[in-house]
Amino acid sequence: MIEIRRNLITGEPVIFAPDRASRFPDSGCPFCPGNEHETPPELARAGDPWRVRVFDNKYPFAPRHEVIVESPRHDASFASIEHPAEVVAMYVERYRAMHAPHVTLFKNHGPMAGASLEHMHSQLAGTSFVPPRVQREAAALASHCSLCEPDGYVIDESAHFRRIAPRGSAFAYEQWLVPRRHTANFATMTDAETNDLAMRLRDAAISMERIAASYNWLFMNFAEAGHWYVQAMPRLTTIAGFELATGTFIDIIDPAEAARKLRV
Repeated sequence: MIEIRRNLITGEPVIFAPDRASRFPDSGCPFCPGNEHETPPELARAGDPWRVRVFDNKYPFAPRHEVIVESPRHDASFASIEHPAEVVAMYVERYRAMHAPHVTLFKNHGPMAGASLEHMHSQLAGTSFVPPRVQREAAALASHCSLCEPDGYVIDESAHFRRIAPRGSAFAYEQWLVPRRHTANFATMTDAETNDLAMRLRDAAISMERIAASYNWLFMNFAEAGHWYVQAMPRLTTIAGFELATGTFIDIIDPAEAARKLRV
């Protein structure tokens, strides 16, 4: 059962999904080849035998909630796979196929990042509401696009993307992958942009894995107005009391130093 409840004061949405309490497997890995019967029916795949595989989340927290398993290898990571472009192409394909008021693509890699399974994967969730963060950012970008010329320390640049450590980073060693082309969401990417993003994500993963075993990346997309980007950060600490109480984050690493260390 999935239910949208509301914060007592602000009315902001809270997802109630009690079935997810039983999502941890007793043994074995349902994402490994040979265990396909342990997942819901396949929605899409790349390769035969598969290199990328997609199915509905067995324990969803949204009306549409998919899992994208990005390698058949149990010990793989995005930093080491040989087919990153196929993975990003699948991100785009599944994003385009999911019709919802808002679609969130995210990766939890490692236990500190919230991953319940070790096998590498990302998730795509279509919610019945536009999250408050997305609403706030869309409104800010509509009045002035701060991402066309982003304020940050350049880690590297390519034909289609800038990889930066934002001057106002919320997390230690945070980096953003910002497309040069002003567009609301990543479903508008050309093949050249898709391939370029795959290489930038691979480099981001390599750089974060040098710093910590766990990391997140979040695709920040907008419906009509905005400038989409990817926020990525290694997880060195948990979110603690001050951050939870205020929504204000404390960064302990100078972003200029972070940019230097994140260069591959």
